This record gives sequence, C-alpha cells and structure tokens, in this order.
Amino acid sequence: MLRIDWDDQTTPYVDNSTYITIRTGRSRAYRNVLAGLGVREPIRAGRIRQDIEAVLRMVSANGGKALAIPHVPEIVIVKFDDYEAVIASSILFTSVSLHGRLIGEYRLIIAMVNEMDAVLTEVFKIEKYIEAALRA
Repeated sequence: MLRIDWDDQTTPYVDNSTYITIRTGRSRAYRNVLAGLGVREPIRAGRIRQDIEAVLRMVSANGGKALAIPHVPEIVIVKFDDYEAVIASSILFTSVSLHGRLIGEYRLIIAMVNEMDAVLTEVFKIEKYIEAALRA
C-alpha cells in the first residue's frame, strides 16, 4: 500500500469557472531514501533536495496546463545517485457547484519510481478515467 505524507498546508485556486485545492505530498519511501542519504552524505542530500525543488518549481509553473487535460497526470522522472523518483501532477475534478464552477484538486506527488503504478491507480485513479474514455 502506498503511503503518502500530504503537506498540511493547502492552497486554493479560484477563478470564474474553477475552484481547485492544491495538495502536495511525498511518499514515505521517498522521504526514507532522502533521510538515509542525509545521514550518510548530508551535503549530497542537500544538493539533491535543491535539484528536486527546482524540478518541482518547473512542474508547478506548468500546472495551469493541467486545466486543458484534467485527470491525465504529467509525469517527470528524476534520477539521483542510484535512485529514481517520479513527480506526478494532475487536476482531478470531483464535482460542480450550483453556479457551474468545477471543483477539484491539483495533486502533486513525489514518489520512488517503483511506486509509480500505485500513484497512478491509488492517487490519480487513472484506471477509472481510462475505462470511461474507452466507453465513450
């Protein structure tokens, strides 16, 4: 089972047609890998954190494009040392308000590459949307 540590702080994005809560999280395995590197090699772990934060800023800057294709995660794979992490992000619309505004979440998750299937199925529920697309 995939364990995601969601950040406590969420940020809303509101415009005339959408209300989106921005949620970010990191898998427990990703946190454990970085914590282990931080104990063994703190300088290298600090550099890796900086590099990951730079990639996160790039992915976040492109987050607005997710409005055009919701429910389809954008995936970036980052390699550091002997490890590979995946950064997945997408908008998941859950309902519509009385005034016609789409309501949903923008989820951005960092996990290890071996957890990518679980991220897609448990967090983004990709199978549900693929089945719906195939029926249409």
